[in-house]
Amino acid sequence: MRLLPDDPRVQRRILALFMPFLILLGYWYLILGPGREGLRETEIALERIGGRNDQLHSRLTALDPISEASLELYEEYLHHLEGLVPLDGELPELLHDLTIRAREDGVELIRLSPLGQRPGSYYTVHEFEVALIGRYHDIGHYLAEVGSLPRIVQSYALELRRIGAPGLPDGPILQAEFKIRTFTIPTAGGSDG
Repeated sequence: MRLLPDDPRVQRRILALFMPFLILLGYWYLILGPGREGLRETEIALERIGGRNDQLHSRLTALDPISEASLELYEEYLHHLEGLVPLDGELPELLHDLTIRAREDGVELIRLSPLGQRPGSYYTVHEFEVALIGRYHDIGHYLAEVGSLPRIVQSYALELRRIGAPGLPDGPILQAEFKIRTFTIPTAGGSDG
């Protein structure tokens, strides 16, 4: 049993007769019929998602109104702060700077002993015991120089003791003992303890 005749002219006529019907059926299904319902549901869901996305975006900008300029400024500050904390390998250079400053300020550095180190989450704390001999103002100048180094160095627990005669013209000779604390960023594979 054959569905179409063998003659090509008759086949074209039958196809031409059914083509408008197929076009109307497709139009009805996609635009007016059940296909339209699925498309409409998808559009509604997309509108809901877009609305929710807009709400969340407005909440986020209300909570965190950081502009690009502010972010660039914060990055610059962070870069500067990272420069204040040396890497583990830069610690000997920092200790050399302390020794040079003592010579320049006219004080005699008699002890610079490590007290240990404590690893932290982001940096390692290094503590040292320092003892030096000099005049009061020279020791004060040295401590000011240490505090103004380009790295973070904290001086604390200062004790002054007179060791020279009190009647000298520039003031008595003192011995200062104190501790310093500095911080380093651990290097990968470096020793932290």
